[in-house]
Parts: sequence; structure tokens; C-alpha cells
Amino acid sequence: MTSALWKLCAAALLLFPVHLDAWAQGFPSRSVRIVLTTGPGGAPDLTARLIAERLTNALGQSFLVEHRPGAGGSVAHPYVASSPPDGHTLLFGADTNMVISPHLLPSSEVDTLRDFVAVAPLASHFFMLVAHPGVPAANFREFIEYAKRSEKPLAAATVGVGTQQSLAIMRLRRSAGIQLLDIPFKGGALATAATAAGEVAVSFASGASADAWIKAGKLKPLLITAPRRSEIYPDLPAIGEFFPGTEAIAWFGLFAPAGTPDPVLRRLREEIVRAIAIPEVKQRLWNAGGLEPLVMPVEEFSALVRRDYERYGQLLRELGVAVKR
Repeated sequence: MTSALWKLCAAALLLFPVHLDAWAQGFPSRSVRIVLTTGPGGAPDLTARLIAERLTNALGQSFLVEHRPGAGGSVAHPYVASSPPDGHTLLFGADTNMVISPHLLPSSEVDTLRDFVAVAPLASHFFMLVAHPGVPAANFREFIEYAKRSEKPLAAATVGVGTQQSLAIMRLRRSAGIQLLDIPFKGGALATAATAAGEVAVSFASGASADAWIKAGKLKPLLITAPRRSEIYPDLPAIGEFFPGTEAIAWFGLFAPAGTPDPVLRRLREEIVRAIAIPEVKQRLWNAGGLEPLVMPVEEFSALVRRDYERYGQLLRELGVAVKR
């Protein structure tokens, strides 16, 4: 059955909510695929596997993590969007591939706002500005002063154009009026390691990936990108204290093809909400990359996705980064 026919059937079923609810009680009827836009390893993979494990136990069918990497979701997005909207093929979406990359990629037949519906928010995390211990600055203010005095731009590790880390460097450079030279690395872990090794002066890293380096004295934390200070790092200032509006919070969520019946979405949503409330799950999310459960009604999450889509599109234009539309 084609995707278009599936969507037509789903729309017709909405006229019969009682039958639809009964049908959803039989969901899932087979294995469910959670499709990632990235390869194995890292916070997205670990988070997806954690959620898949919980849903498998709760719903009695296997939830399998499937990797379909490609620039900004260019492989995974069409695959999920064209799948039958019955809840058996889901997209693990992150802000990077859902609301940032769409502005950078060539025109695509897939529209992340139109072709996907939010199932549930999963987790979020802020970033931390960390410096090599050799950087002569004890705090963020001193770092800005040092960067302004530097005769040449300070090297800053980034993780590709359009990533949160890259945008954070660009915004810091603009807001603070300092020179930073982008040095690209293939992944946040490599960028953080390079900073600890002194190959670059600074980078933006997730809390958990930087934590071990900080405790070992290999990295110096200066700032977090949250709107306000964190309970985990109460002594670190938030970037909003210096440059309001430049906060960077990364999020993960689960999405389904547009047209997926509401009762199926509700069933998945209920189990996810239960899962991320479990203390063990919270701890494992933190261990996966400094993640915290993202708890909000799905309507608010959907609004957040749309708001971030517009916000990042405007930011990319302001920064002079090519935008497709």
C-alpha cells in the first residue's frame, strides 16, 4: 500500500474514533523501527536504544534502532515520511536535523514541519564552554578579555556547519566581539578531546562528555549555554547572564509520519512519559551525554519545534550562512 493511500485510510478512520481506539489496542502488531539520522554511538544512539528498550518491555513488540545517516537527515527523513503512518516506523529527531539542517540543505520534497507529527519529547541538554587549562583565564569574563587582547584568533573546535556547537561559536564571536578560528572535527567527543589535548583553545561540549576531563584537570569550564544556572554546575554562569537571547538548548524527540492515528500516538506517548520519569532512566540519560528528561505536553513540544524552526532560520540568515528558502 502506498504512503498516500495509507494517509487516506488514516484520515477515513478518524471518522470512527471508537473503532480507531480498538485498533490502537492492538498496536504494535509487529516490530517497530526507530530511525536515526546519525550512525551508531553518541547521545542520540544511546538515548534511542534506552527508549527502545523501555517500549519493547512495555508494549510487547521489539522496538529496533535503525541507522540511516545522511547529511541533515536527507536519507532518514524521506524514508520515514514515506512509510505507512501506522506507528511502526518512527523518526528519532534532534533539533539539528529537524529545525536547523532544513534551512541549509538543497530543496527537498520532505518538509519536517509538514511531513512529521511529534510523538513525544524525550530529552534536552545544554552545552558548556570549556577551555584548555593553558588558557590564562579563570572565568568567562577573563576569557573574553584574553581573547580581545590576543594578536591572532583563538582556535575553537566545532562540529560541522549548522550544528549547535558551530552556531554557539558563531554567536559568541559576534556577541562578545572576539576572534575565534573554527577548527572542524568529526564529532563532539573528538572536539572535546582536542581541547583537552591543547590542539584548540576552547570548544562547546555536552556536560557529560566534558565532565570526566574537567574532573581530571584537563579542561576548564567557563560557561553553560542555558538561560539560567544549572543545579549540576551552580558555580558556572549561564550565557543568558551576559548575552540574553544567545542560549543554546539541544533537544531530542520522537516523531511519526503525518497522518498517524491519534490513539497510536497517545499509546506511545503514555509509555514514553512513564519511561523518562523512572530514576534509572534519568541517570542513564545523563550518562548518555548530560541529557535531562524533557517533560512538557506534546502540544508545547510541537510549538517549540515550530518556534525553533523559525528562530534558527532567522539566526542563520543573520550570521550570513546560506539558507535554502
